[in-house]
Amino acid sequence: MVIGKSFEEVFSSVLLRFTPKQLGFPDEFSLKSMVDAMYRYYGRDRELQYGVISFVIDGI
Repeated sequence: MVIGKSFEEVFSSVLLRFTPKQLGFPDEFSLKSMVDAMYRYYGRDRELQYGVISFVIDGI
């Protein structure tokens, strides 16, 4: 589990261990592209209010 204040913070940490494809994004996606994609579902206001938690499930 990774907890952060923003999608950028969490993805920066998670990308040290996983590729964008392993996280459900196209391999050519940059950190910025991944963050922008998340803003389509979760607004920046919610990100600022609640922060971000990422769960990684191994073995699937």
